[in-house]
Amino acid sequence: MPSSFCYSELHTRDLARAKVFYAELFGWKFKDLPIPGMQYSMLDTGDGEPNGAMADQDAPPFWLSYVSVDDVIQATERAVKLGAKVLTTKTEVKDAGWFAVLDDPTGARLALWEPVKK
Repeated sequence: MPSSFCYSELHTRDLARAKVFYAELFGWKFKDLPIPGMQYSMLDTGDGEPNGAMADQDAPPFWLSYVSVDDVIQATERAVKLGAKVLTTKTEVKDAGWFAVLDDPTGARLALWEPVKK
């Protein structure tokens, strides 16, 4: 359904420690992806679908939530008209879709996700 939360990423300075914590707490498993310049691990929460990830990043730790949209450009333009600030413009994730990252008018970070139409 468009406009529903669909994915979450943990951005952290200590990916190894985060993986141990969440594996012990929830039983999550991880699949490391080869992304140049960063450590990125997909989350397997046990339902068979990747619905999150963790990334090693030199920034204060935070969870980034993604909201599914029909058109990431259109949704970004609407968000800007409503007072959002664009941090990352439409970016492709090969064979999966496109995302953009925004700060809403209150400063809260949010990502938009447009999946490839199948």
